[in-house]
Amino acid sequence: MAIRQLLILTIALFLVIVKTEVLCSPGCINGCSANYTCAYECKEGYDDDNTCDHCERTNQYDYSSPVYLQNDDLKCVKFAQKVEKNELSDWLPAEEHIEEIYIGKTKELTLDSNSYVDFSFCYYRQKYRQGKWFKMDVTKIQKDHISIEINKTDSTDEQVDLFVDGTNSQYYAPNPFCFIHFFSNKTNYNTIGRFPFVIREGTDLNQTIYYYFFANIRGHTNKLSCSLTFKEDDNLQIIENFNIKQDFFNELSMDLTKKTTLVIPFEQIGYYAYSACMPSVFMKAMLFTLEYKGRGYVFIDTRAANRVVYLNQLYMEYADDGNVLERSCKKYSVGKKLDIELSREDDGNTHQGNGIHVRLDNTTDRHYLSFLSENYRVEIKMTLSIICPNDCNAEKGFGRCDTELGECVCKNGYGGDDCHLLCYYNNIWQIPAESNLCYFGSKDCDQYCQCTNGKSVNNHMCVTAECRNGDLGYGDECKLDTEGCDGGCHCDDKMNYSSYGGVCVSGKCGNGKIDKYYESNGKYIRTEECDGGVNCNIICQCIEGFITSPDDPFSCI
Repeated sequence: MAIRQLLILTIALFLVIVKTEVLCSPGCINGCSANYTCAYECKEGYDDDNTCDHCERTNQYDYSSPVYLQNDDLKCVKFAQKVEKNELSDWLPAEEHIEEIYIGKTKELTLDSNSYVDFSFCYYRQKYRQGKWFKMDVTKIQKDHISIEINKTDSTDEQVDLFVDGTNSQYYAPNPFCFIHFFSNKTNYNTIGRFPFVIREGTDLNQTIYYYFFANIRGHTNKLSCSLTFKEDDNLQIIENFNIKQDFFNELSMDLTKKTTLVIPFEQIGYYAYSACMPSVFMKAMLFTLEYKGRGYVFIDTRAANRVVYLNQLYMEYADDGNVLERSCKKYSVGKKLDIELSREDDGNTHQGNGIHVRLDNTTDRHYLSFLSENYRVEIKMTLSIICPNDCNAEKGFGRCDTELGECVCKNGYGGDDCHLLCYYNNIWQIPAESNLCYFGSKDCDQYCQCTNGKSVNNHMCVTAECRNGDLGYGDECKLDTEGCDGGCHCDDKMNYSSYGGVCVSGKCGNGKIDKYYESNGKYIRTEECDGGVNCNIICQCIEGFITSPDDPFSCI
């Protein structure tokens, strides 16, 4: 009876544990029967799709229809009504919901639970958003750029992501253009940006020209206060977003196999411009500088993210006060697959992603660069490395720098980082074989046939002090001069030996056959005494004191 009660209790506890592990949306009324599968129906405000994981959709054309916004806890918060649309516009709200903002004057605004909700002319997956509309008369703008400063000033709730979208489309435009998009994330309290003053084609110059802005947040907030300040700006004031200095590249230069990836929050930083290299295309840009002087070349690769971006290499000359005296295009790169590459992918021959892969020249110590994209929200993952020292000795005909691979491609007999003459190649010494040189390609032997990691040369192999003395040192797999062990105390994988407990075991041992072993030169070593049977050890020899069984050649007695 006691055993039966214990079994029932164990089953009950197991069921409780299983039940607590089920993941469930807060929109489910009576819990879930499986992960994100509601047992019954959804609460008010949730889309009744059996998961209750999404907010109920609103009727865009019914202004009294409520809107539900999802916060960080996945809870749907109800807003009583949407902003009424303007009778003269397909996308602007009614005029009483648009506040005017002026150049040079700071505009304070607060978003709270009583705010209206609306949707932006810039695309968001969550269409309706808490926000406020503004307009700015730009008819009398004198300079060619406008700067914006966004400050979060007060919050009685958790911080949220804040966005400011702007358009230079007029109220009568059927399809408003997402001209600018600025982003201040939860941890950022101040954001500065700039954009050119552009009158959109088709604008009626006989009417007052406005720029329209929609400040909005992701999710929901009980209160967020912030301020917007716009100023006229001069095109020649260009400030770099970040700088990568020589010390950073010195570390990469010490090990050319090392790569460092930087994730650039492109949505949050940068400015809008017609670039020096592509003056007819309006894009978001981000200026940065690299400082490097050395034997190799800086290699920039963004293909891992598979995003279409552009890279401009610029010539910049600054005055003492920081103003730009001259800006011109040196070179630009398009991070988009060529048609021929796309056709190869269709044939299954290549899998290269969209993105930049550029080798910078080393004729200057300081590079002015800018990433650009028509996708204002793109996340750029920039991988940096140092490649092709001495240009792979291309002038001597020893090799070439491959910018697809980001490394040297060397002719036979040449190699290493820069395609120098290899000291040892194809089992032949190409330089005078000194006693302190190791075989190139062997373990812990570098490109110049010198031992690394504290090891020393023994018969042209790199060994530990323990290995030299017949013992096992750090990293050693076997003892010197034992079967299958090479001159560096590592098991000879070319002869199909692997390490197990400090000895080398042949791949033949355990195959159910009695095999003969030979060295690479054909010299006979031994014949297995057993294979996988009783009293047979891991190298297919009988345990000490036993001999091969006359009745079972795979076992020992």
